[in-house]
Amino acid sequence: AKQSRANSIAVLPFANRSRLEDDLFFTDGIHDDLLTQLAKLDGLKVISRTSVMEYRNTTKKIPEIAAELGVGKILEGGVQRAGDRIRINAQLIDVETDEHLWAETFDREMTVENIFDIQSEITQQITQAVRGELNDEERANLARVPTNNLEAYEAYLKARTFMHQGDYEAENFQAAEVWARRAVALDPGFAQAWAMLVGIHGQAVWIGYDASPEREQLALEALEKAQEFGPELAETIAAEAEYAYRIENDFPKSVVLYQRAHDAVPGDMDLLFRLGVAQRRTADVLGGRKSLREAMALDPNNALPISVLVENLILGGLLKEADEVLDEAIPRFPTVQDLKAYQAQLRMHQGQPEQARAIFESIPPTPTPTYVDVATQLDFLERDYDAVLATLDQPMIRSFNANRGRIGVREMYRAWALRLKGEPEASTMEARQCIEIISGQPPASDQTRAFELGALAQCYILAGEPELGVRAADESRDLMPESRDLYFGSLTSA
Repeated sequence: AKQSRANSIAVLPFANRSRLEDDLFFTDGIHDDLLTQLAKLDGLKVISRTSVMEYRNTTKKIPEIAAELGVGKILEGGVQRAGDRIRINAQLIDVETDEHLWAETFDREMTVENIFDIQSEITQQITQAVRGELNDEERANLARVPTNNLEAYEAYLKARTFMHQGDYEAENFQAAEVWARRAVALDPGFAQAWAMLVGIHGQAVWIGYDASPEREQLALEALEKAQEFGPELAETIAAEAEYAYRIENDFPKSVVLYQRAHDAVPGDMDLLFRLGVAQRRTADVLGGRKSLREAMALDPNNALPISVLVENLILGGLLKEADEVLDEAIPRFPTVQDLKAYQAQLRMHQGQPEQARAIFESIPPTPTPTYVDVATQLDFLERDYDAVLATLDQPMIRSFNANRGRIGVREMYRAWALRLKGEPEASTMEARQCIEIISGQPPASDQTRAFELGALAQCYILAGEPELGVRAADESRDLMPESRDLYFGSLTSA
């Protein structure tokens, strides 16, 4: 532990010295870029952005922060913009001795090249203090400037700010898209911005707020641009992995590409997390859990890898292990509602509906798949079919079930509730409505279609047409068999 602590660093959020609110995103962007540069260096443990952002404006002392993050070195600094000048100051502190290993103030003309020069200098000083000299390849990587257009760079930083928002919600990707499009309009050769757009378009399809063939084409065009202008960049390789994952649903291919991107940037928690997310859909389930646990170590204050690990453990039937992870995580992340939703789901799997209900009642309504599914399924488990119908009528749940991949789910659940309530005619009418809605949908990705066909199969059966139900179920399974997606293919196969 002593050795890993000596080779580890936390870069605290930079202070925004110009005090202008609009400059905060720029200050955060400089900080973020510095973390990206450091993540490329082997043999250096760099605490991820989410975990260090908690210490903005903190009153905690350096030794306390270092102990919480498990690091031996801390970098702190500030950024000030004034007209066409930029001033960045930074100091590197050895936690154990409380010694300032290095400190510097840079005052330069405001250009992208100068900003990256300053970041490279800070990175070199950190590396020398923590790990030793940079090699030639690392120096060459640090010298690369992504764009010479300052406006395009600032638009990219704004887009990245939205991409880093904590909640996995459509609005964040839609806001990021505006700025990423602006970045490539200002500099059509900006490979990193094109790579970001691949991820944004992929999320539109994946979340379901725009699963159109046109959106898939935009993702492909953005990928081709990234490959044209920066084929060797880790961001481009990761963008190809995103495309394989979200558009092609080729999970084994995405694992190979995420692994390659991660090898290029070994300290990037986000790539490690995405690698784990992809691995869990392939035969390498254990590798997925290992990657997620490594991501948790690099980003101890981020609940997202924990949520995905818990979901993975529950689906794998490892309920005791999931319980242990949640018992440790929930007190640390009291405001992360998804963890509590998973705990309620876990109690349902353990056959404890009363405990599940008590946990669920403590969660404010949250538009996430776990919350919505628990809300409905818990009513079914309690055999309260009037409650099922009332839950499905809640505006947030209606709105959530309007996304592609969820279309028809509300009507399917209503048909089941009415059937179990002893109203077969009303159930059949609802099932027919479900069939009409799903049958009228335009083309979508294989995964989206597989989920919708799964709901369609149940509605055919509820409508008294079992042959058509079996046919829809077979089609769902053929689109997304377990061999293609071990994670959710098991649901379509069921």
